[in-house]
Amino acid sequence: DMENTVVKVDVETVPAVVRIPTLDLPSYSVNVGLTNRMNYAFNTRSCDIVGLWDGEFLNIGPNIVGRGKEASKPLGDWAFHHPDVVSIGGETKDTCQFEKYSRGDRPVFYFKKNGANYRLTGRPLDNGVRFDLSIEDGAAEISAEMMAPELDGYTVKTLDLTEPPQNGYRPQHSISIEKL
Repeated sequence: DMENTVVKVDVETVPAVVRIPTLDLPSYSVNVGLTNRMNYAFNTRSCDIVGLWDGEFLNIGPNIVGRGKEASKPLGDWAFHHPDVVSIGGETKDTCQFEKYSRGDRPVFYFKKNGANYRLTGRPLDNGVRFDLSIEDGAAEISAEMMAPELDGYTVKTLDLTEPPQNGYRPQHSISIEKL
């Protein structure tokens, strides 16, 4: 009776952050639902954005019914998903050490990659998402850029750094991914 159960995780006024196995995404991914119906997944093993979709957030029903054996399902249309990723410098094989994430108005992911400590945030835009990458103050000057895959129906742009330094991190690189 419960095989086709739909249990939606709704995103209202605050982004949702859910760590749950998800269809088409690698293990160890953390899903973030933004308030503009854009959603993304950050992988804690590679420290890459491993998925982006437009629409409602997640159906966790299969995971509940299968007692964790089945993956939840993104509710919307993929812009991209693993093996396509948004990564620092376009290199996905670099060693990464995930530290933590925070929830709230702007979810933040903290990690170490290539010997530097990073802070990554995603926030909603009118037709997409903006990713801001910051590096820890005191780190050597590193030219770290986020690289995105080629996407049909979306534009990827490098944006001006507008974020002030926060919590010991200075802005490094920003991109937007927006629907055409």
